[in-house]
Amino acid sequence: MRKEPKNPIEVIGQRVYLEHEDEIEYGVITNAWIDDFLGAIDCLVAFYPQGLKYGQEPYEYGKPYILRYLYSSLRLVKDENEI
Repeated sequence: MRKEPKNPIEVIGQRVYLEHEDEIEYGVITNAWIDDFLGAIDCLVAFYPQGLKYGQEPYEYGKPYILRYLYSSLRLVKDENEI
């Protein structure tokens, strides 16, 4: 299990993904804060239906949809081969 950062500002801008049964959603963390009730980092993530390509900026992909997730439930995109 990866260690969660102490400062939520550190995670803003990170590229992340979620795996579902039949698809993978790629997105970018746009906002983050500490949820005092859960004692964890909570995030708003902009997901792009077309996916993200490494080396291109998220705004080039059109309109995203925004969802809220705990940071611990997201997986980080570590290198260009993952996208």
